[in-house]
Amino acid sequence: MSAPDYTDIDWSAARAQERSGVAETVLIKEQLYETSGKNADDKVIFRPYWVAADLLDQRRQQVTSGDGASFRDVEKNIDALRGHQWFLDESLGTQVPFALTRAGFRAKRGVRTTFIDIQSVG
Repeated sequence: MSAPDYTDIDWSAARAQERSGVAETVLIKEQLYETSGKNADDKVIFRPYWVAADLLDQRRQQVTSGDGASFRDVEKNIDALRGHQWFLDESLGTQVPFALTRAGFRAKRGVRTTFIDIQSVG
């Protein structure tokens, strides 16, 4: 695998495919453009782990029932991919729409986000 290049649509699409198991390159690239952000140099930064999580979530939602079907591992994987993307967004200084940030995502789903100042906890 080559060095990470989140400005490269092809590299990012390959990561999203690899993580989601979805082969539709056109769909993946469309979602990469739709969920991209920008860095301090105004370069487009693609977010492959977010796209992979979305694709896995869409797949999970398409399955309505099944004998003994369990999505626990899939949900953990989706959460891990989103968490990884949020970490990268922060570390790369990627500016994304609020709805795609951790706080925005939780607010959209009605999850209360509470931040604790660790130094003030005695």
